[in-house]
Formats: sequence, C-alpha cells, structure tokens
Amino acid sequence: MPLLPLRTLADAPTASIADEWLASMENALADPATDRATLCRRVLCEITYPEYASDWESAVADPRLPMATRLALSALDPRNIALEPEYYADCDDARF
Repeated sequence: MPLLPLRTLADAPTASIADEWLASMENALADPATDRATLCRRVLCEITYPEYASDWESAVADPRLPMATRLALSALDPRNIALEPEYYADCDDARF
C-alpha cells in the first residue's frame, strides 16, 4: 500500500467562530468563580435548545411548555443526573 502524504486543507469559513467560542470556554473554565455545573448547562442549552438558553430556569418551570421539553431541559443540568456510584450503599458522599 503506498504512503500518501497528507494534504493541507484551507480553514473552514466558520473557523473564526469556533476559535472565538473555544476561547470563551477557556476563559470561563480558567475563572475560579465559574460555577461549572451552570456553565455546562448553559453551553448544552445553547447547543440543543438555543431558544431557551437566555432563561433556562423560566423555561423549566413554564407549564405552557410540553412536559417532555421541560424534562429534556432539566436533563441538561449535570446536577439533575445520578452516576452509578451514587447508588452504592458504601459510597462516601463527602468524597464523591
């Protein structure tokens, strides 16, 4: 099998948007005051439900929205999920 050299590809037209977004994530993660759970929820909401990203709390509590939508929005918050070790009786909650 012949070894073919890699080609150099031109940057995608949206590369500057991606770079700007990654820089904003880097800045947010570097800030010790950042609540990482809230950051996670905000980013996931912006990606999956951008129409609710500006006010997630109100959307989750809004009875006019379909219950499935509210449930999906609540699942974006990492504090609303459980990991398997949390079910173990011998799990040290303070350390976990």
